[in-house]
Amino acid sequence: MKEIGLIEIFELFWKRWILFLSVVVISGLAGFGFSFLLRPQYRTEALIRVPLEYNEIKGKRESVVPVSFYKEYFQSLNELLYHGNFPLLSRLTGINREELSSLSRLRIEIPAAYLINLKVEGYSPSSVYRIAESLIQRMKKIDGAESYLKRKRLQLEKYLSRLKDSIEYSKKLRNSNKVEKLFFDPALSLIEGEKEINRAELLLQNLSSMRVLIPPSLPAKPFKPHRIFWIFVFVMAGIFVDFIMAIYLLYREEKGSQGE
Repeated sequence: MKEIGLIEIFELFWKRWILFLSVVVISGLAGFGFSFLLRPQYRTEALIRVPLEYNEIKGKRESVVPVSFYKEYFQSLNELLYHGNFPLLSRLTGINREELSSLSRLRIEIPAAYLINLKVEGYSPSSVYRIAESLIQRMKKIDGAESYLKRKRLQLEKYLSRLKDSIEYSKKLRNSNKVEKLFFDPALSLIEGEKEINRAELLLQNLSSMRVLIPPSLPAKPFKPHRIFWIFVFVMAGIFVDFIMAIYLLYREEKGSQGE
């Protein structure tokens, strides 16, 4: 029996191109139709900057809570969603089960230092938007960073107020006639006090709460299904079927010629 090679297959393609092209076209149309059977999915995104404070040892701003904490939090939520554990997911997020049932995926990316890109995907545009808003509010509570920053800001403001009072007192002493009776130099105390004020103001200015740089928006159109992707998949399947069909036709012709 003669072996069937690529040359014979392509010669058959050329001779009966209408048949083989029809298979590819029908496959593409089938992929296009199949894409309409898939449930549409919507996505909304938000860009968030985590709470920051000034690290005097490192001499730069850093996150109050490591960004990895938020990443692990959302990974655990996504795992619960994957396994369909909506009761526990509802308790952890504070979102009702009806809303969560329309959720398909939670994603979090870290595009730059101190930034979080939150992506919420689901089957309802309004639900996706509300879930994103709820998760952002939840993020402000789960790590305790906001309450920590509030306490630290209050402490620094009180400390600054006391420092400024001490500065005013030192200025009065410096201009007073009783300076020689003091056991410290008011001018030196004044210099040190101003340095400490600058330090406290630097710490206070670099305290930054969680900030939503780009808020989530209501999705206008679905991002899935990708119709072009499914058309491509079905067309490739059609081409594969063409090869199988060509091999079968050549085999049948060869068998028929041997029988004669």
